[in-house]
Amino acid sequence: MSTPDELLAVIRRGYEAWNTGQLEILEELLAPDFRAHDPTAPGGIVDRSAVREILSDIRIAFPDVRREVCDYVAQGDKIAVRWSFRRR
Repeated sequence: MSTPDELLAVIRRGYEAWNTGQLEILEELLAPDFRAHDPTAPGGIVDRSAVREILSDIRIAFPDVRREVCDYVAQGDKIAVRWSFRRR
């Protein structure tokens, strides 16, 4: 079981990968059965490949924006993150 600090480190690594355009790192960080709840997606759920595609599209549209962790709540092996986009 991962600790909240370990989970947050993985999330920060993923955000930094996105910030630097290294989206292939997401393959390492996201489990093969990864699912994200996204109310804007068809069916409200996106998988690992869809996440990579969505993030790539966002980086193309907004190349000067960074994703940053603002706050998080952790309990056991679960974590919820409040994040923001900021211009560099």
